[in-house]
Amino acid sequence: MNRLELIKNALAIGNHQYANKVLTVLEQENHPEVHLLREAYDELVGDVYWESGELLKAFSIYQNKSQQQSKQFLGYDHGVIENHTTRSLSYNPAFLFDYKKHGFEDDKYWNGQDLTGKTLLILTEAGYGDEIIFLSFIRPLLEQNCKIVVLCSEGLQSIVERSFSIETSSVSNVKPHDYWIDIFKLPVILGISKPDITPYICSSPNLAYYYDLSPLNSLKIGLRWHGDTPKAVIKPLSYLVDAFKPFGSLISLHKEVSDPHRHTIETTTEVLEYDYPSWEHTLAMIDQMDYIITNETSISVMSAAMGKPTIVIAPKPPYICWASHIPWFKDVHVFSKNDEKWEGAIDAAADYLRNRIERDI
Repeated sequence: MNRLELIKNALAIGNHQYANKVLTVLEQENHPEVHLLREAYDELVGDVYWESGELLKAFSIYQNKSQQQSKQFLGYDHGVIENHTTRSLSYNPAFLFDYKKHGFEDDKYWNGQDLTGKTLLILTEAGYGDEIIFLSFIRPLLEQNCKIVVLCSEGLQSIVERSFSIETSSVSNVKPHDYWIDIFKLPVILGISKPDITPYICSSPNLAYYYDLSPLNSLKIGLRWHGDTPKAVIKPLSYLVDAFKPFGSLISLHKEVSDPHRHTIETTTEVLEYDYPSWEHTLAMIDQMDYIITNETSISVMSAAMGKPTIVIAPKPPYICWASHIPWFKDVHVFSKNDEKWEGAIDAAADYLRNRIERDI
């Protein structure tokens, strides 16, 4: 076993002291790879803190990582990195833009200054799921005597405005502001050490009766099995459906039937299909569900943020908020596959739902 493996194993069982001792010996020996090992150690420790829900400690370690390169880890094991000099972010290309080109000046970056009477523009980042996850951290700001504006994906704007009673902005229409901040920094600056698990996203009352599900006499179970990445696709679909159809009516939460990529998604007549023209329509359907069974996609986060009983069937390792020992949401249960097959995780999730239904009744 090499020394990095020793360090990893020590961290895995929480023995940071031993891991650090190994590194100290290597540093004293001027080991040629000691700098790389120290970086790996720091990142592993950060991940351990992150997964245990100790966000401040995790951010502190990520912030100190690779300082000689003027880069800062913002708490993602996927490596969302901010470059302090150019303010350009490395994440979803669809949302990539130059901060300075859109008027985001360094001297307006918010680091905790008094916001009384000021306008703070919060920039969400990455995909829909990441935006929804970190929107949770804006809630303490709503109690301050200031104006909050969130720059987010256009598909989420009406949802954010309604759920938080605030204004939104877009890349194409950046609203005037006194300060701005990227949303991943909020936990550190606000001193948030653990997520608030209170639901914070709500559906539109105008769409409450958009989908008529009155003919369904059984429990309504929202189902999502496909994803943008291959590792998130639960298969075979037949096994998933057979596991959950005894509990009630299965309703697909996939995007509109007319989606151009729809032909790539495995379907079955045993799952009811509906059209979802927007995120608002998806939320309206989620709100009518008794339970949500979903893979690791933005649906899982949206359902969880709405407070719906949500079962996430995830790959291994699962995404950050699902891997944490500290809950990020109120009513979420995660079942990760242990090998290349999904059947074990599906069976475990079905057993949980069976017991849950008996308990809820």
